[in-house]
Amino acid sequence: MNDSKSLWLGLRAKLTQYDVRLGTATAQDYIHDPKHIAFVAARYKCAAKMMAGLSRVIEVGCGDAFGGPMIAQGGEKLICTDIDGGMLKDNG
Repeated sequence: MNDSKSLWLGLRAKLTQYDVRLGTATAQDYIHDPKHIAFVAARYKCAAKMMAGLSRVIEVGCGDAFGGPMIAQGGEKLICTDIDGGMLKDNG
């Protein structure tokens, strides 16, 4: 039986490293109010359950689209829109 450190290091070696960038609004939350990210994620989790299985979902006012991947996981197509064209462009 391995000790906890060697067990963890073995698991960590198998993790894929991703370079993920937060959107502007989410990054602000991360710096100034990290708990808010948890509240937003909880709302998106609830919405994702309600939207699961739908063929198309539209999010009006998506902002930096932090929750988009949660909604998109359960459906076929997610359309995000926002009044801020610059933020939509950043969403890629």
